[in-house]
Amino acid sequence: MPNSPEHIAKLKTIACYYFLALAVLNIVATAIYKTPGIADIVILILALLPLLIRNSKFHLFFGAFALTLWTYLFLAVSADYMDYAAGKKFTHPLRYFGIGYALTMISAGVSLMMIYTAEIPLSHSVKK
Repeated sequence: MPNSPEHIAKLKTIACYYFLALAVLNIVATAIYKTPGIADIVILILALLPLLIRNSKFHLFFGAFALTLWTYLFLAVSADYMDYAAGKKFTHPLRYFGIGYALTMISAGVSLMMIYTAEIPLSHSVKK
């Protein structure tokens, strides 16, 4: 049942762990090439907040903030693609644009999922 409390709780958990996995992947990828910096630690702490703060209003804010971020990154990748189409050379265009578009679209979807689950309180879910 899509609006059951168990289903909504699973969606919230998936969204929270998705952002945490992205932050951990960021630190691992950075650690491979150089020492992780303060920005990497801040990203990890920000990704941990939805797991630590179990408040629907915070999840709504976090989802909206993340959606704004991913929309901006989608536009940045699109601008780079326009440069590429105009003749600018990229070292690995398929990797850059393929991962860029896929990551931004999936992450925007997860952000929307976090907003959706924050809008439906568990006590007001449809029960049968």
